[in-house]
Amino acid sequence: SFFVVFLRFINFEKLKSMKTLYLFIFFSSLLLWNCESKVSQTSQTQKEDFDFSQFIIQKEQLGSIKIGMTIQEAEKQFLHLDKKTSSSEYFGLDGGGPIYVYYHKKEALFGLIPKLLTDTLYSIVVLHPKFKTVDGLHKGSSVRDILKVYPHSKVQLNWLNGNENIVDTINHFYFAFQTQTGKQIGNYSQNLQPSEPKNLSLQTDWIEIAPKR
Repeated sequence: SFFVVFLRFINFEKLKSMKTLYLFIFFSSLLLWNCESKVSQTSQTQKEDFDFSQFIIQKEQLGSIKIGMTIQEAEKQFLHLDKKTSSSEYFGLDGGGPIYVYYHKKEALFGLIPKLLTDTLYSIVVLHPKFKTVDGLHKGSSVRDILKVYPHSKVQLNWLNGNENIVDTINHFYFAFQTQTGKQIGNYSQNLQPSEPKNLSLQTDWIEIAPKR
């Protein structure tokens, strides 16, 4: 190691000389700073990296984050993300329960919604376009893109918040659209039955991974 070579080079009897002592302290400090710098750079690199390819949108899970886990178990599946708490009502769930939203570099990645008054994960809200299904669908996919994968799908109106959903009834993916009256994907009668999609250019605002409802 550096210390072994250095100590062999210096005769300890000469350490009585102040110049040699100062030189020893200088090189020791330099080596320590170099080691700390490498550790800091490694830590920063780990914080900057997030491997989206390890988090495929699948039935009842996002990568290794699975519905039915506790929130603590789910949080062990990822590192270096910031966490904020919001209301799940924004995403169309009644009851006023929380959603824990996780951020990387100030960008929202996904949210975890527990069952009301429990710590058990009920659903996952995918908020970043780099997460994809096995068919390549993601936040930002258009209605037209979704119909290519699910050609006979209809669109549903969420009466709670006015959003619209196209649902994968096998995998229980909810492709959510924050639309407004007059600019909706479907045409709805008073009984709010699902509609044939009309406006095919609108893009998904998020994807909810949920259990069967």
